[in-house]
Amino acid sequence: MGQRVLATLRSQLFRHLQALSLSYHDRNIIGDLVVLVGAIIVRFSMNPGLALLAFGILSLMALATFFFARQA
Repeated sequence: MGQRVLATLRSQLFRHLQALSLSYHDRNIIGDLVVLVGAIIVRFSMNPGLALLAFGILSLMALATFFFARQA
């Protein structure tokens, strides 16, 4: 059952990345994003608390990056 959930999440992530605009792909390194999200999905399947912490930290990092990029 866990493997099916992981396969579904990976499939949804792949479909979502394909639906993004070409300009998004020009601005972002998608391979890094896929590896990061895949690692978080695996962690979530093993330890949900740790995964939620990782998502929280990742969200804060994304907000900080966005904020500082606009200030530059």
